[in-house]
Amino acid sequence: MAPLPPYLRVAREPSLESATHKSTPILRCAGWSGWASRRVVAQRFTGELRLAGGIQRVRLRGVTRARQRGQRFLIGFVLLAVFWPGGPLLCGQDTGADWTGTWQTQWRTGAAILRLRQAGDQVTGEYPLYDGTVRGSVTGRQFNGRWEEASGRTGGFFFVMSPDGTTFMGRFESGEWWTGRRLSNLADFLTNPAVLSSPRETLRSFLISANAARGGFIEHIQPALDTIDFSPLRSRKLADGPLLPQERIDYARKLFRVLDQMTFRIWGISVASELGLVTESSVVITLPQAGTTNTFDLRFVRKGSDWLIDPTPQAGLDEVLGRLYARRGGGPPTEQEHLLLRNPRDTLRTFLEEMGRFERGGRANVLRTLDLQGFPTMTKEEDATLMAFYLKEVLDRVGTVLYQEIPNDPDQHEAYVHFRHQQGNIMIAPFAREDGPAEWRFTADTLHHIRALYAAIEDMPAERGAPGAEDASSYFAVRREVRGSVPALLHPLGPMELWQWLALAVFLLTSLSLAMAVSGLILWTLRRRKGAPTAFSTRRQQLMVTWPLRSTFAGFLWYLKIGMLGLPEVVAGPFRSVAGTLAIASAVWLIYRGVGVAADFSSRTVGTSGHRAVLTSLTFGILRIVVIVVGALLLAGVWSIPYSGVLAGLGIGGLAFALAAQPTLQNMIAGFTLFADDPLSVGDFCRYGDKIGTVEQIGLRSTRIRSLDRTVVTIANSEFANLQLENFAKRDRVLLRTTLQLRYETTADQLRFVLAELRRLLVGHPRIHPDPARVRFVGFGAHSLDVEMFAYVLTRDYNDYLAVREDVYLRVMQLVLRSGTGFAFPSQVNYLARDAGIDADLTKQAEQAVAAWREDSRLPFPDFPSEELRQIDGRLDYPPKGSPHAASQNRETTEPARPA
Repeated sequence: MAPLPPYLRVAREPSLESATHKSTPILRCAGWSGWASRRVVAQRFTGELRLAGGIQRVRLRGVTRARQRGQRFLIGFVLLAVFWPGGPLLCGQDTGADWTGTWQTQWRTGAAILRLRQAGDQVTGEYPLYDGTVRGSVTGRQFNGRWEEASGRTGGFFFVMSPDGTTFMGRFESGEWWTGRRLSNLADFLTNPAVLSSPRETLRSFLISANAARGGFIEHIQPALDTIDFSPLRSRKLADGPLLPQERIDYARKLFRVLDQMTFRIWGISVASELGLVTESSVVITLPQAGTTNTFDLRFVRKGSDWLIDPTPQAGLDEVLGRLYARRGGGPPTEQEHLLLRNPRDTLRTFLEEMGRFERGGRANVLRTLDLQGFPTMTKEEDATLMAFYLKEVLDRVGTVLYQEIPNDPDQHEAYVHFRHQQGNIMIAPFAREDGPAEWRFTADTLHHIRALYAAIEDMPAERGAPGAEDASSYFAVRREVRGSVPALLHPLGPMELWQWLALAVFLLTSLSLAMAVSGLILWTLRRRKGAPTAFSTRRQQLMVTWPLRSTFAGFLWYLKIGMLGLPEVVAGPFRSVAGTLAIASAVWLIYRGVGVAADFSSRTVGTSGHRAVLTSLTFGILRIVVIVVGALLLAGVWSIPYSGVLAGLGIGGLAFALAAQPTLQNMIAGFTLFADDPLSVGDFCRYGDKIGTVEQIGLRSTRIRSLDRTVVTIANSEFANLQLENFAKRDRVLLRTTLQLRYETTADQLRFVLAELRRLLVGHPRIHPDPARVRFVGFGAHSLDVEMFAYVLTRDYNDYLAVREDVYLRVMQLVLRSGTGFAFPSQVNYLARDAGIDADLTKQAEQAVAAWREDSRLPFPDFPSEELRQIDGRLDYPPKGSPHAASQNRETTEPARPA
């Protein structure tokens, strides 16, 4: 009995067992937190999971709904593993694999097509390229066997098929790897037999076969092997014996490397043999290398009615290759060198070979071979793809491409014309690059006429054996269907065929209906959301969003997918321009409005004050500008206006605009300066210049301030940033500074008493910072003795400051009155007999107090002694006795701390 897979295990839960199912275990998935809610007997029997006694519900107490859903998922997984055809695979069971089919295989030193046939657990097959056979047995997805070749070479191997049956991984018994993939389209490796009727046909067959083997399946080299007379050559591995299959392939490849360095026209050689005028049994053809004086003599021998290549000895080929590679610096070309597009041959080869794997990584290299200047930016890749398939169809009808007929001279600078026709030519020309040598590409004129050229030669059948291309263009697939079902719809009607007119009408209606449905679904979803934006509150506002949304979807569908109809440029160009303009303009409108809605939402979320509000305002302002600029660039791409031209126009022709917009740019820069320097934030109370107010908004262009008169003052950012800005919101305490004007009748000791008591007042007040808390006699005024009070109130709030200042001033009045003096004011005083003058008793008391201080050495001048300062510090009652706030002894936490 085989064990369960590691992710399934059987466990017994006593608390869930019932009287009737005590032997029934519970299936549990490792790592899952809950037990299954259905009882399943998990028994392995002949490689399957078997249900016993049906599936019955078990009541589980206290199991949450989430756990129940997980348990149902687990049971579903078990049922899937049992009843689904792929279930045994999920449970780790191998059901066996079918090896019958054709496989493209490769190993370190070679490759071959392997044909296998399976009968039961026995598999046989052959790989004809090496005259080899395989035989072995299958166990599950494993294939063990032996290979054997006609030369006597033999050995063992071991294959394992992938779970999807499309590939295998294997090893020789020597440890070397051997891999393969199943071929679904057998036409990919079918080859045409070699034609040996003349030296020219023999050489042509060799080149067609070798070119195909280099760019595709190695099996394509078989016809090339049939064109060579290998009898004079002897094997290096078998003493004086014939060449082994691998040696024959290696020789053919080396000969091909020699011929690949040459440039010649196949139909310009050995004409005499074609006319039957050659009576000799051998012919020598001299092949030149373009751009040098090097040549190579290729000899052909007659064998009955066939002409075969008389092989040059290996050493001779090596010597020839050395001379031919001298132009390259002595080294052979790399496997990917042709992708550099250094000559017409590289370009044509890259195009044809990469078209064969277009959807498997070849698309980018194919598009590099095309001059795409003038193609709309947004649809450049789709349009270029269609042009590439047009070009491939035309080349297939022109004839077989022999790369050795295409120039490969690196010093060539003239354009190469591959095909001429009244409707247009196929031309490859060099294009200079700033960062390296020129690249050769199919010209824009070739792509411009390729539709008309294809229409003119469409009825010409493709050359037999032309390399195929992965069909990535829906246009050709649709057109083939039309051609096969209703050929009459291919009749031209104006610039397009009849089926294109019908398809265009259906496409427009379908895309418009789809756009209306999608936009309706989006709006319905937005309206149903809780707290939907107010932009959808009225019918007019809904229409202002609905139609732009529909236009955006429809326009982009028309613009991006119209290429599948293969419309001629005279129709597709204007149609795309109008559709793209409609889509982009509508999208810009929607996004611009969306940025506004997002800004309102952000203001409600973040708030309308603080540094983040400034950042929010600047960010959404920039987003609006970005939306407009991107929209303008996209429109330039739609109308095929090069971005470089647009930017150059902005740099040269836009100089006047830059000068005119200089104030606006200064305001934008000043706005970012205000954000970065952060002198003010939204909500701060400030002084700007000689005015004061509260900042309401700092935008890209201007700053708005709410004045004390409740009006809104708008100031350009550049001007506002240059003002002297005083931010009251960032002060840690408020200055209390005033000058007391006492009467000139005040005596010196009275003044000393006032100064001492005022200092005692400031130091003792709990809302006054003690350092500095300065009271000084500062001068003799025109009509008063001037005493300056200088201190800081421990608060940030101006209203609180006014209350503290009021309390201090009232206490000062009481103190001055108690000292026996008074406040002076500008006036002339005429002393009359009935005027009592200064109170003599109070004056005497003040003078006696000062005298006592002097006698006790406690005169507080210039300052109080530190011991007395500690005694009077914070001793006054504030708020004053009788105030409703006097009972509260807790100070506000937002006030700055009063130092000890």
